[in-house]
Amino acid sequence: MASDEQLIRLQDVPDVVCELRPGFKRVHWTTCYRWCTKGCRGVKLWSTPVGWGRMTSATAVREFLAQLDALHGRPESAPETTRQLTREQRTKGDNLAAAGW
Repeated sequence: MASDEQLIRLQDVPDVVCELRPGFKRVHWTTCYRWCTKGCRGVKLWSTPVGWGRMTSATAVREFLAQLDALHGRPESAPETTRQLTREQRTKGDNLAAAGW
């Protein structure tokens, strides 16, 4: 990390993620904390303990997301929910029933 880089609170990381990933569901700041402590798919978000909390930088968030993209590809959209999948399956079942299956 560069010495002139501004540190941001983990509570502000979701705003940075929203700027980098428009259209995606907003992440909770505790998710960002988990990215720092446990990582996500083998990649950890850089952070430093400051007082009673942790801080990171916008550059570290960008690099973290870029590493995830490089390893697993950038998702095109948010994943489907169980409700969306169930609705799709029900529609397909209705179509098959109407066709005589």
